[in-house]
Amino acid sequence: MSLPRPQSLLRILYLEDDPVAVEMVRSLLAEEKIACELLHVDDHSGYEQALRAGGFDLILSDFNLPSIDGFEALRLREQSSPSTPFIVISGALGEHTAVDTLKRGATDFVLKDSLMRLPSAVRRALSESREHDRRLLAEEALKRSEERFRRLAENASDIIVRYTCRPSPAVEYINSAIQAITGYHPEDFYHDPGLCLSVIHPDDRPVLERRLAQPAVSPDSFVLRWCGRDGHVAHIEQRLTPVFDKTGGVVAVEGIGRDITDRILAEEQIRLLSEAIAQSPVGIVIVEPDDTLVFANRHLCELSGYSPIELHGRSTRLLFADNVAVEALKEMDQRRSEGLPWNGELVLRAKDGTTRQIRAMIAPLRAPDGSVRHFLGVLEDISLWKSEQQRRRDLETQLFQAQKMEAIGALAGGIAHDFNNILTAIIGFAELLGQSPRRDPEDEVLIRHVLTASRRAKDLVAQILSFSRIQEQSQVVVNLSHVAAEALRLLRASLPTTIEIHRSFENALVLANPTQIHQVVLNLCTNAEHAMRGRPGRLSISVKVVNASNGSLPRDLPPGDYACLSIEDTGHGMDAATKARMFERFFTTKKPGEGTGLGLSVVQSIVKNHSGVITVDSSVGVGTRFDVFLPLAQVCAIGAEVRPAAVIKGHGQTIFVVDDEISILTFLGLRLERMGFKVRRFNDPLDVINAIAHLGQQPDLIITDQTMPGLTGINLIRRLRSAGCQTPVILSSGYGGSHNEESLSSLGEVTTIAKPFTGETLAQALSSVFRL
Repeated sequence: MSLPRPQSLLRILYLEDDPVAVEMVRSLLAEEKIACELLHVDDHSGYEQALRAGGFDLILSDFNLPSIDGFEALRLREQSSPSTPFIVISGALGEHTAVDTLKRGATDFVLKDSLMRLPSAVRRALSESREHDRRLLAEEALKRSEERFRRLAENASDIIVRYTCRPSPAVEYINSAIQAITGYHPEDFYHDPGLCLSVIHPDDRPVLERRLAQPAVSPDSFVLRWCGRDGHVAHIEQRLTPVFDKTGGVVAVEGIGRDITDRILAEEQIRLLSEAIAQSPVGIVIVEPDDTLVFANRHLCELSGYSPIELHGRSTRLLFADNVAVEALKEMDQRRSEGLPWNGELVLRAKDGTTRQIRAMIAPLRAPDGSVRHFLGVLEDISLWKSEQQRRRDLETQLFQAQKMEAIGALAGGIAHDFNNILTAIIGFAELLGQSPRRDPEDEVLIRHVLTASRRAKDLVAQILSFSRIQEQSQVVVNLSHVAAEALRLLRASLPTTIEIHRSFENALVLANPTQIHQVVLNLCTNAEHAMRGRPGRLSISVKVVNASNGSLPRDLPPGDYACLSIEDTGHGMDAATKARMFERFFTTKKPGEGTGLGLSVVQSIVKNHSGVITVDSSVGVGTRFDVFLPLAQVCAIGAEVRPAAVIKGHGQTIFVVDDEISILTFLGLRLERMGFKVRRFNDPLDVINAIAHLGQQPDLIITDQTMPGLTGINLIRRLRSAGCQTPVILSSGYGGSHNEESLSSLGEVTTIAKPFTGETLAQALSSVFRL
């Protein structure tokens, strides 16, 4: 058999009609340092022409193309290059289709939304291909070796030799068979009398010397190791007979030597094979055509719990849990009835009733006439492998969800930053209008509405920042009913009109993170909506105060008062099996693409983090009710402390204001000038460095934004401190003011305020700096 010579640069044929996907694959392979030449074809004719040209190490193929699908691509590959690995890359591939592609010869398949798995799949496919090639080479080498030894056994003659014993041993005659065994010609022995002993292995030489010295002692055969000219050793079985003269003296010794090296090696191989089968890490069985077990190795007995005696003569049905893998067993029986090999996955049932996932390979053992004598079965325990594969799939799903949430968080943070800048300007200008001496009462009402709406927007942005994890997930005292009602308002627009909403809210103060409680309500209500999808239903949400001494509450609740959040639906409900697994991560009863299986696990995690308990009551066809119990907060009074507004009056101090938002520069400049300060506005932080470090201008205060193009506020402060400027700084940020306090403390006098800030917040910061 002729196999292609390995090359350092892989040649990969990629059948794909999406150029973007091709470039993504090309880039991904390059990032993974898979050196390859990627030939791209996008239709039936191009693919067929490339296959005719040949020379590819791997074939990648989309499954659905206008002119060809994955099954046709596999069929063409089988015709022209059946040994080339074939990986399907598809955006969506159903389970049955995926299994069918593997049955038809595909090496693997990779979904486009899990493309990061492609490099490992490519490496595995190439590794398996190389292993396949090596196996074929080894098989060819073994076949050639067997053929060589067969010809030698059929054509070689035994060695015929005559030794003279005196004065020293020497070969008087030896036939040409010696050349095939040792590489020496008969003439070599005639010219070198000592060769008759030196050709014998040093450890066996004394045996031959004794036999030649006393040839009549034993007529039995013995085995000597003969060393060939090239250093190889042949085991020669010899039988020597003395030749006497007329006086009865020994004049020579004649003998026949037979090369039994093959027999000794075969015996060693049989011994090694027996040990390998006995100690094999996989189960091995030999079965009669009528399904009767005639042999089982030690590992199979350990897997099954049966002894060899208990298995001998029994049907293989004793080993397989046929109620678990009915179709696989039927397929195996069909293949065996046709005398064909089979491989697949089964469930092994041990003597104690436990089960294991196994990969089984069944092959016929044929008699010389071609009839099936036995079947050889190799059974590998893949239970741990299956568990590991499931764990890896779970981790991949978890990683994908984490990356998605990280991207959403980054987007939310960016939006919140820009929105805070806008709100800062809106609040600032509204306050300036409110301070105008020309305002009338109607304008004052309108300005108050603007400020109220802006503050509501500010709170909403704070929630966005909390969701994006830019702000710390802190817990505060909140009214659980208010949080639930707000979440319900957000959800109402997405619920179908066929769902009737019932609500009942009591005041219940709890220590909680509002955003996370929002998530609990939204997740539970979303699940309820899904359970009632396609039919009229009722969603009931209530909050009430309960006491743990009530016998109807969960027994694991410590004594005390609790706020009970209840969400009930009239959907399809859950059976016992679903309820047992509903809080497992990634477990879902929804169709692919409709859910991740993380909703209830997140709810349970949030409730536990709030020292709460969640219970569920559900019946099939009746509906589901979730009760979330959270400890009531221990507060003395409700209400916020009203502090008088700070009144700040400057005395002509110079303030540099730095911000890339012109509207904020304008608002701050007007507000500070009305307070009595001198203001210089800078839209570019580099201009501030030039004014202070190079022009020698020294302000009394610098107010700077944190996030600006080219240079952040913190880096601006570092540059100024390095230039010797120790002017106090007020640092503002649209990300909620989440800075590293340790790094700020090393920059001298720096006060932080969060956007959007009001004139009151600004006045308090100025009062702190100027000690006003």
